[in-house]
Amino acid sequence: MGKHHVAPIDKLNAHVFKSEDDDDGCWLWQLSCAPNGYGKMWIDGRYYSTHRIAYEVFVGPIPEGSDIDHLCHNRDAELGLCSGGWECYHRPCVRPDHLDPKRRRANLLASPLTEASRLIGSSQRV
Repeated sequence: MGKHHVAPIDKLNAHVFKSEDDDDGCWLWQLSCAPNGYGKMWIDGRYYSTHRIAYEVFVGPIPEGSDIDHLCHNRDAELGLCSGGWECYHRPCVRPDHLDPKRRRANLLASPLTEASRLIGSSQRV
């Protein structure tokens, strides 16, 4: 490790906004984000998605082939509080209990805002 190496957990703790007004609020990554809105962190010469790093740091390994679903997004989308898309304010969320590993199909069907979910209807969502 070079002299400038900072452990991922230390980066997360130093650069995440945790609302003091909301016990269940998102923990939002405050540094760089990819064009699609997801946070990104530089580790060992490459960028990684911060929500995936947060899951691995705070919960454990992500099952092979799994996406990380933002449960906070699904909840707010059901309530009409998030319209989704690339400007979705849940994408930089790294709060461990807002993150859930799911296979790609299940992840796409979990949000009421995806085309796949709209096609099958809420009664069949996972």
